[in-house]
Amino acid sequence: MMPIMLGDSPLSGKTDALDSPDACTAFSETDFADKLAGLEAQFASLRAQLETLQRYAAVGTMTAVVAHEMNNLLTPLLSYSQYVLTKDDPALWRKALERNVRRGDQLRRLCNNILSTSGNGERRIETVQVRPLVEELIEVSGRDWAKDKIATHIEIEPGIAVRADAGHLQQVLLNLLINARHALRPNGGKLTVEANAQDHRVTISVTDNGPGIPEDDLPRIFDPFFSTKTEDAQSGSAGLGLHISRNLVTQMQGTLEVESTLGQGATFKIDLPQADAELPNA
Repeated sequence: MMPIMLGDSPLSGKTDALDSPDACTAFSETDFADKLAGLEAQFASLRAQLETLQRYAAVGTMTAVVAHEMNNLLTPLLSYSQYVLTKDDPALWRKALERNVRRGDQLRRLCNNILSTSGNGERRIETVQVRPLVEELIEVSGRDWAKDKIATHIEIEPGIAVRADAGHLQQVLLNLLINARHALRPNGGKLTVEANAQDHRVTISVTDNGPGIPEDDLPRIFDPFFSTKTEDAQSGSAGLGLHISRNLVTQMQGTLEVESTLGQGATFKIDLPQADAELPNA
């Protein structure tokens, strides 16, 4: 057997001592354990940095995606206000103010959704009622869906709840809703959001009857920087929305999957622990 050359390492000149079983055992139990502990600490530090960077990327992505929808709210608000200012009609002024208050409240809630994503990064797992959350997100996700010829349907029984981080779930659902809106433009169509509970799990489905996703693209749909949208439709999202959404769902001990047939639309399914189910390692 060829001798092992240790060169200038700290073990140079100590091969005789290592020949004994006791010395080998002592080396493996001390130096190896110390190195392993050091690697574990480095890994934990890198993981924390990655989660922080991922959170910042999520904020940037969601801000870019939502900016277009915010513009859809601001444009009619400003246009109607400018029109009313040319009229000497107190009743019309009141109507404009009431409408602008509603629009302003939508914008406030939309901004709050973004701010909830940019918190301190600590996940807060709690009970989240699904239907009220979906109703609010559809209301604040941009201008009236009917104006884009999109019919929205919520098929969720009251009381269905999941164990999740409310801010992260808001972000994921808002991203899926905005993606569905883009898929259904400009021809319109139907958006359906369902939730079903079974075996202590809840599946939330977001379905559109748009053009669907090509079969070759399905395996890559959650890859970072991959997008089936045109550059204009991406609104600066850089193809990170679905990738970040899947990561957020995974952190909540859930899954995010997609089913699609070209020409028949797409369904994104979020599977999460039901609120009355125990969540390990929460």
